[in-house]
Amino acid sequence: MTLLQIMKYLNFKVNKRSLFDIDITKQSAFLRKFDKPKDLKERSYFQYICQNMLNGRLHTLLYNIASFFLVLPIIAKFMVNQNKVIINTSVDAVSTMDFRKAELLGKSLNNEFNTIVEINSLPGKLDMNDIKYIMSIIKRYPFSPYFYLKCISRIALYSDAIKTYNPKAVLAYAEYSYTSSILTEYCRKNNVQHINIMHGEKLFDIRDSFVCFDRYYVWDQHYINLLITLGADVNKFIIELPNALYLDIKKNIEYLYDMTYYLGSESESDLLKICKSLKSTGIKLDKICIRYHPRYSNISRIKSIFNGFVIEDPNKVKLSDSLSMSRYIVSLYSTVLFQALLSDKDIIVDDTSNISNYQKLQEMMYIVLNKPHILMSDFINNCN
Repeated sequence: MTLLQIMKYLNFKVNKRSLFDIDITKQSAFLRKFDKPKDLKERSYFQYICQNMLNGRLHTLLYNIASFFLVLPIIAKFMVNQNKVIINTSVDAVSTMDFRKAELLGKSLNNEFNTIVEINSLPGKLDMNDIKYIMSIIKRYPFSPYFYLKCISRIALYSDAIKTYNPKAVLAYAEYSYTSSILTEYCRKNNVQHINIMHGEKLFDIRDSFVCFDRYYVWDQHYINLLITLGADVNKFIIELPNALYLDIKKNIEYLYDMTYYLGSESESDLLKICKSLKSTGIKLDKICIRYHPRYSNISRIKSIFNGFVIEDPNKVKLSDSLSMSRYIVSLYSTVLFQALLSDKDIIVDDTSNISNYQKLQEMMYIVLNKPHILMSDFINNCN
């Protein structure tokens, strides 16, 4: 593992945080301090400053010190790679993940780009034109080595991909990366489009601030409003839903359950409160299904707390079948709620098990709260 990979790993560990840890008032106040970015380099730098605010001063200082000593070796490594022989070919687009396999490409992108190659395995290369561009970044922000170190690494990957595959576009999911706007500028210099594709739920978080792409595909007008609030370029959005959000829901069938609760990474105390709320509905326990999260849930704890309920294994029951079998779809925060809305299911937002987190979701502009839904508190009151 290289030092750069170690830094990336430590960065993930140190900055791993719950979405409910975000102080929205503080973030909003910090965001208001910025003027409109004058160009794409400044958009990236503003995003970097916003992420530093979230990370803290000590983190930023340590990473800048380590990055200072890595810059020259990293540049040298990528320049040496430039001398390696490659077999040039042409494809329609390159991508930083297999969007097609994940069914995250909308119909128009699927039709536009026939041949798409994933590029994450490329070693990265820099030629003299790349070095000139990188020097323009360093010259403007000489005291931010962590900023331009990450830019160098991503430019090297894009440079390698463009020279190897001669694509029309780079498809990415990079709104969280402060390198994204600079990469848009780099792509334009090479006559390549930089296209960002929404791949998961978005909330108010200045980690995603000031981004600009040639095209940014989102799922709903709500996300455009959210990202513009975060300072994103206002003219680059396209609304298009990918196949992954559409589920094969069976209609006009007799429901096996009155409601199914979709868990996430709730604490034990939250699970106990959820159990209490569900019992307060008066619905028979064998008519309430608990579907745990395949990665975040403690299964033995869930089985203990929800004794008497039906426990659904997500590895054995497809999501489409799970939604089909239930009258109401329940959760505090889950992409499943949005998918259920697209399938015309009735959804219930749990505002009872963790009131503080529910209030934070309102502040963070959670899309489901602006769509037709029932609150668990109202549902319980109507049952009693």
